[in-house]
Amino acid sequence: RFLRTTGGWSPYFLNDTPSSRRPWMFRKQYDVIDRLLERYSDKTHYGERRHPEEFAMAFHRRMRGLWGLPPRNVHFTGREDRLEELATRLERTSELLVAGMGGLGKTQLCTEYCYRRFPAGYGLVVWLNAESADSLVADYKQLLRDWTPTPTPMEVPVSSSSSASSSPSPSASAGSTAAAAAADKSTEEIIAEVKSRLFRSQVPWLLVFDNVEHPDLSKRFLPRGAGTKGHVLLTARHAPPASADRTLLLGCFPPSESVQLLARIAPRHVSSPRDAAAARSLVETLGNLPLALGTAAAYMRRCDVPCAEYLERYAASEGRRSSSSSSS
Repeated sequence: RFLRTTGGWSPYFLNDTPSSRRPWMFRKQYDVIDRLLERYSDKTHYGERRHPEEFAMAFHRRMRGLWGLPPRNVHFTGREDRLEELATRLERTSELLVAGMGGLGKTQLCTEYCYRRFPAGYGLVVWLNAESADSLVADYKQLLRDWTPTPTPMEVPVSSSSSASSSPSPSASAGSTAAAAAADKSTEEIIAEVKSRLFRSQVPWLLVFDNVEHPDLSKRFLPRGAGTKGHVLLTARHAPPASADRTLLLGCFPPSESVQLLARIAPRHVSSPRDAAAARSLVETLGNLPLALGTAAAYMRRCDVPCAEYLERYAASEGRRSSSSSSS
């Protein structure tokens, strides 16, 4: 009687989505109810019902790929031992912190690791800006928007009373609907939804929290208990005292890798014997700090300055700075 007397059935009412099951699915009489729905299909649109696997496949297709990852550094040099250690450590734990002072290349190391491990090691890599709560919330919101399924044009209802000139296109309506659904969620709902989708993901995933300023802040956003399916990688300048077993401390380059970085970025400017000797002196002067070395090599290349001349200019500049400081 309910089926015969109820009107306004939606063609989308019977769709089985992973996040919204029909309320009778787990009742013992669900097969009886399905037969009744099929009998009155002229009212219930039972013939237009879609199989849940269609939704699941679309959902998992969106849960693949690279999201937010910085461009790969074509001049990445060395750190092979650290890359191997990253992989080995993440086989034993689901969460790892890469710590060290600024300029050591923590972000570059993790970026290179992501590119090397995708897609063979991870089917999904998500990169998040963890400098503040606001930046993490913004990234989570955008991530959820990108993961929100967008109905196909055939699935988007278009009012017959609206003219073609005044109505938005089906694809535009679908996109705005998906964006609005994500925007309507509270911050905690968004965080919970992202965590839930990661737990339901069928592919191995890697979540990177870059430049964590406040360790306690990241705990709010970190998925817990992901096991072997999901890994979390963090970068920070400081490591909490009690996290030694889950921390990889990054140091400066060894001199050989420092010279190699100069040669990779500015090969013509360190090729002569005089410039090669200057390069060995320069890396010592700069303390083998990757950021300083990269800046020096970029200057040599952009201004077409040989390494020996750059070292002379640098020494003169430092001399003027010391004189100015002592006189003041």
